[in-house]
Amino acid sequence: MDSLKYNNEGYRDETARQAIHKVETEETRRLKAALKAARAALHEYGFDTADRITLIDLRSRKIFR
Repeated sequence: MDSLKYNNEGYRDETARQAIHKVETEETRRLKAALKAARAALHEYGFDTADRITLIDLRSRKIFR
């Protein structure tokens, strides 16, 4: 059972699922924009990434690897 689709009593809860999805979508959009800007800055100075970049969201304190 997908915990985002159902409430504690087992009934479907689309409102909660949609709210969580909206937040995750906005977070993903910000993450992609940040990575694009960082890569553009690196390329402007003649650098590129060799390994993964780890980012921390200052709003949610979530770590992206």
